[in-house]
Amino acid sequence: MSQAIKNALNAFAYYKVSAMLEDGRHVTPALLDQWEVELHGTMKEEGQKIGKARIRELVVAYLLSEFGIKAFGVEPIVVGVGEISESAIRKMKNQRKKGFRDVKAVKAAK
Repeated sequence: MSQAIKNALNAFAYYKVSAMLEDGRHVTPALLDQWEVELHGTMKEEGQKIGKARIRELVVAYLLSEFGIKAFGVEPIVVGVGEISESAIRKMKNQRKKGFRDVKAVKAAK
């Protein structure tokens, strides 16, 4: 698959979703179905060989990477995901010094 296909899909999705989010709307499965059919027809006209499922997969992956799950109307359950606390860093440094002997996964593997 060429980068040109991905760029076309990303450009299409970015402008639509950014406008929707400004209006307070979200991406729905029905909307994804509509975009899938529309983009598949456009790709066929341009001579690109790509299936509908792959188009949907690429669009959803791009939306998740660009806008996160909020684009789909889902709020994150855990606040601050991806942040590691100082205490967790100290704990793992101490575990590494001990060879991870106290970690349950290491105990179960032995």
